[in-house]
Amino acid sequence: MYDSYSSIPELHKSRLIQMQSSNDIPARWNGTPIASFIQAQNFGYPLHVNDQPQILISTCIEFRYALPIPAKYAYVIRTAGGRLIGQEFAVGYVLTKGVKNIILIAHDDCGMAKVSQAKEAIAKAFVQQGWDPAEALHYVNQQAEVLAIDDELDALEHEYYRLKQMFNDIHVAPLFLTLNDKRVHLPKWYHERISARDAQPH
Repeated sequence: MYDSYSSIPELHKSRLIQMQSSNDIPARWNGTPIASFIQAQNFGYPLHVNDQPQILISTCIEFRYALPIPAKYAYVIRTAGGRLIGQEFAVGYVLTKGVKNIILIAHDDCGMAKVSQAKEAIAKAFVQQGWDPAEALHYVNQQAEVLAIDDELDALEHEYYRLKQMFNDIHVAPLFLTLNDKRVHLPKWYHERISARDAQPH
């Protein structure tokens, strides 16, 4: 059996549960698009397109990761950090299409955990595109306050609860991807704290 434990960064090893076979996927996700996605991501299973998308996947703009999904399988939103802050209207839209499942994918070595070190360079990039220097710096500082994270797993947890508070009739599945092997893992906080009732797929 493949052992992905060695590929998990030390910072996160004690905070993740591996899914090395289909038996490791939480039973409450069986028969849902969430389980199908995990099987495709971790084990290379094929994904089958339905008449209409059944899931919304939110992940980072990270160039080192490509989603293992075919066309017409899912709605996809990629943002800096992978959160849906500012994308609530898009969530409302997919709800009108019958979507009842959201997958949130965070990952290790996320640039938004280092954004404070990049603010000057980002502001300079805007200036090179014609922005006023003061306006560019103000905008970058403003956006950094919203998008910057201290810890990828903590940010994933906060976004999970934020979405559950806003959308109480949709199932949100938080996953953590390790870039080294492109496998997703289950955060321990989700496994330990979320009740069976709250986590039950709709």
